[in-house]
This record gives sequence, structure tokens and C-alpha cells, in this order.
Amino acid sequence: SELGEGPVWYRASRPDEHSFSKGAVIHNVTKENDSWWKGDYGGRLQLYFPANYVEEISSNAQQEGKETETEDNPLGELCKGIVDISKCNIYNQSYNYKEVRSFVENKTPGKCHTTQFLQYNRKALSRVYPKGQRVESSNYDPQPLWAAGCHMVALNFQTADKYTQLNSALFKLNGCTGYVLQPELMRFDTYNPNPEKKKVKMKIIVIAARHLPKLGRSIVSPFVEVEVCGPRTNEDSKFKTAVFRENGLNPAWRSPAEAAVLEVSVPELTFLRFMVNEEDMFSDPNFLAQATFPVKGIRTGYRSVPLTNGYSESLELASLLIYINVEQVGETQEELYSSSGQLQKKTGGMMSSGSEPFLYDGPSPRLTRQSSTNDKQRVKKINNSKFY
Repeated sequence: SELGEGPVWYRASRPDEHSFSKGAVIHNVTKENDSWWKGDYGGRLQLYFPANYVEEISSNAQQEGKETETEDNPLGELCKGIVDISKCNIYNQSYNYKEVRSFVENKTPGKCHTTQFLQYNRKALSRVYPKGQRVESSNYDPQPLWAAGCHMVALNFQTADKYTQLNSALFKLNGCTGYVLQPELMRFDTYNPNPEKKKVKMKIIVIAARHLPKLGRSIVSPFVEVEVCGPRTNEDSKFKTAVFRENGLNPAWRSPAEAAVLEVSVPELTFLRFMVNEEDMFSDPNFLAQATFPVKGIRTGYRSVPLTNGYSESLELASLLIYINVEQVGETQEELYSSSGQLQKKTGGMMSSGSEPFLYDGPSPRLTRQSSTNDKQRVKKINNSKFY
């Protein structure tokens, strides 16, 4: 039989007893005597609990309880329990970093409990996975969960959409060779996942493209959408070029003359995304290629942006030519560093005062720049040098 819906909370007084709250369901119950029974609960098997704290539930209630438990705890006995972030006291509970708490996407703590969730993620591991209702293998936005400190955010990788592309871009900081450390700012109580203050301003001009993929036999009419994906982004965080008619080989945009300006609040958790679309005869956009990069890894200059398909796989020769200028907002002199060694270089005066401003000067030597001083020569001699 199964038991549940006890009237009060019971706390174990001995190691061979269960502790449980009101509403808990205890499985595989064995009635040793009238006072103490045995059962399975929370991954602990055949421990004692007082019979006067529980009541037997009907077969219908048992079935509903099983369905609820399966949804809340899909790992079954492998899961050591479920943590209610809204009720737990982070500072007074000891968490084992070797255990991973799993949350279905629609049961993660809400915005009102973001602070508690951040504190929890500093002491224990968390994993979030798509809900079972996503029968078409669609994905949810992983960025709010990354900003809340979640360590593993699972996605449906069989779907080539914006969110899997952002996930691929997250691991470009280390060359896709392993895990990515959380930004250092997330380790302090002063961290705000949704700040209002803008830290970085990017001025972007899309100049040209080359060797864009074709849809069927038709000649494409491409245009480029550029957007910033991250905390506190809105419709003002994107722009698009004009449509270049019937030229997918080497389209060159001559307008607008002024650069588009995009502002970023948290560059450590923000991405810059280029999406190349084609406009068909009905003026509907059709996806051609994309490129997504962490803002933390972008530097100022003329850049050749290698394009990829929806699965972030390289497209041979396909690229964009852009100019981008990255600068800090306001008079602050703060900069972002990828390692303590770079900070030591800065404070030790090892960097010259006339060096180029940058956001990230990490281990990726692929952030190359044209050496010519003449802008026209730069455009002529561009050799698809890596944007990132």
C-alpha cells in the first residue's frame, strides 16, 4: 500500500526513521505493528515512520500521486529528493556538491525567488530540462537560467533554433573544449541579473557578404538581421539591413551610412547574433545562415564573420564583412578579464597605454585584425580572417 497526506510535519529522531512533510507519499509500506510502519520515501528504503502521522490513501489517489511524483521526480529512486527553493534556508542547510538537483523548466523558482536560487546554485549543482509537453522538440530560452546560476541547462539538440545556437555560442569562449566557468560577478551578493545600467555600446555596420547558400535553384535576395540576446534586451536591441535583390554571391550594402548602435547591460551573459535571411516573392523571410558570438569575446575592427547553418556547422566560404566598434559606456574605466593573469598584466603596467580597447583578450588567437592602415585596402585584402 501507499501512504500520504499526513496531518503534520514529522522529523526523525533516529537514523532509521523517515522525516517527511504534510502531503508526502510513502511507498511499499510494511506494517510492522500498530505504532510503527516501514516504507520507501525520498530515495531511502524501508525506514520506520509513526503510523499515527499518516493515513492510507485510496487507489485513485495512489494513481494520481504516482503521476505527480513521476512528473516531479522523473529520475525515480536515483533522485535523492526535490528541493523547494522558495521554502528552504540556503544558509542553514548543508548541500552536497556531488548531488545534482533536477528541475523541469516550468517548475524552476520564479522571479520573486531569483536571489534564493542564486544562493542555492553557489552551493549545489542544478540541472534544468525541457518539459514533457514539448512533443515537437521545441526549446525554452536558456538565458534566464544561465543568469540564475544553473549549471546544466538541457535542450533538445535535434532542433536547430535560436536557443541551441546560443548554447553553442556559450562554449566558443573556450574553443568548445569543455565546461565554461560562471562569470566572476555571479559569485557575489551584489550581482543583479537584470541591471538597468548599460555597460557596453557596440556600433555595427554590415558592409557585404559572400557565397551565401541558396534555397533550391533560385537566386537569393538576402538581408541581415543583427540582434543582441541577453538580460534586459528589447526591440531596440536589433536591426536589419535592406534587402539586396538577386545576389547571393557578393552582395554589398551601401546604406545606412551611419552605424547601428546596440547597448549591453551584462556583457558576460550577452550574445551578438547575425542571421542572414532571404526575402521570397511574398516578402516572407527564409533562413539562410547565422553566426552567434559571446559579447565578451568581440573586439573592435573590420571583421570577417564566418557563417554557419542552423546547427552551428560551418558553411564553406560563406561570410559577412562588417565593421564593429566596442566601447565602454560612460566614464568608467572597468574592463572585463578572462583570467587573473590578464588583471595582473593590467595592474602591473605591462599593457601599453596606447593599446587597442577590448572586451576580451582570452586564449583565442583567432581574433585577428587586418594590419593595413588604409580602409580601402582593408576591404580589398580581406581574407576571411576569423571574426571570433
